[in-house]
Amino acid sequence: MNTKIREGFYGRQVTAPLKRNVPVILAHTCFSTGYVGNKLVSNPVETIYNFSQMFTGAGANYYATGYYGSYKGKKVVDIMDVFLNGATSFSDANNKNTVKVTKSYTFNGKKIWRSTSGYAAFVGNWSSTFPKASQTTAYSDSAAEAWYQAVVLGKDRIPPTIKSTNPVKGATNVPLTTSITITFSEKIWSSTKFSGIYIKNLSTGKMVGLVKSISGNTLTLKMTFNRLRNNLYQVYIPAIAVRDVAGNVLKTSYTFNFRTRV
Repeated sequence: MNTKIREGFYGRQVTAPLKRNVPVILAHTCFSTGYVGNKLVSNPVETIYNFSQMFTGAGANYYATGYYGSYKGKKVVDIMDVFLNGATSFSDANNKNTVKVTKSYTFNGKKIWRSTSGYAAFVGNWSSTFPKASQTTAYSDSAAEAWYQAVVLGKDRIPPTIKSTNPVKGATNVPLTTSITITFSEKIWSSTKFSGIYIKNLSTGKMVGLVKSISGNTLTLKMTFNRLRNNLYQVYIPAIAVRDVAGNVLKTSYTFNFRTRV
């Protein structure tokens, strides 16, 4: 074990995608507190240290408990409940919790805290707080999947998507000399040929001559507009025309229209 996590025994080792000072709270997990079932391991402090390193190595605070339901006939108050009910820090939450972490040990220069019973452990900064709703980021399944595929599995299998265009879809009063930009969700392969991309003047049915260039995740289409008034244009990007740096193509083609300035 070290400061990284990995999937399975042979998986790639990667740094946990955690914000600094966030709480990592493991509930009902005996091993992470130095126990297997109701048996104490021979090196509980080292076990806690090794387990916590996967999270503290990314800057998180680590708390683990093996308790479930009750302790010595009393209902266990979960530390999450304590935080959600107004605890101001890990120290405050620990004092309000049923099972308090009170003993400290030092291993490899790191202070490891355990409860008297050994069924709760803490490694981190006692003054750290639990984030408020305004400090959190909404979970994104697509972003998590992209991170997992690219970082944990080592291969990007997520196709790029179009995040925005300029002009926007349905725009009006667009300057006749404007360039069209399409911004993708990730960096695009610089050797992409962009075959099949076109801009059509829907008022005349004619294609517009284009110069295509890519910079990072932005595709620029430069053209010379005929000086026609009130023209409606269509931009078409076929799925096979764009590839990310891992070779994934757009999942679907994309079309949008805009109207030039009168």
